[in-house]
Amino acid sequence: MTKYAPAFIVLCCAIFSGCVTSLNPIYTDKDIVFDTSILGEWHDPDSPEKYAFSQSGENEYHLVYTDDNGVPADFTLRMVRLDSLRFFDVFPDEPDLGGNEFYEMHFLPVHSFVRILSTSPTLDLATIDDEWLNKYLQTHPQEIAGQEIEGELVLTGQTSDLQKFLIHISGIKGAFDEPTQLIRGE
Repeated sequence: MTKYAPAFIVLCCAIFSGCVTSLNPIYTDKDIVFDTSILGEWHDPDSPEKYAFSQSGENEYHLVYTDDNGVPADFTLRMVRLDSLRFFDVFPDEPDLGGNEFYEMHFLPVHSFVRILSTSPTLDLATIDDEWLNKYLQTHPQEIAGQEIEGELVLTGQTSDLQKFLIHISGIKGAFDEPTQLIRGE
């Protein structure tokens, strides 16, 4: 079993505010696509945060996200096509915690996902509005399985259920936050 630090999960969520996490990915091998236009450095003009995308393997991206304090974190991303929609499935790379395996095994690796609205000329990304999702699932609990852990919703549905859910809610006004627009360059 791989081990992950909660700080990486928090950083993952910090990349895309309103982070919703899942135990399972939103893709199968047939859903993965690769778009070279994503490669390179991007930034939000209203923030010092930076995003550096490189290719990592045949159909995955390596993302080095640098927060507003200049602290980098590494992630593996896969671009996923669900019908006419595209998403990133974001997964933290394993951190080097320097040692205690018993301690490390208590951290659960989770996926998060981001809707890709545009890749050119800007990279426009939107996350699920977590407040909207919590309210929605209170009235539609059968839509997707989830569990509240320390006050945060973690989706526990299978990949196929997650895919159907994302396709469904993508057509609902308010389900996603306002997009973050990244531009090329440092």
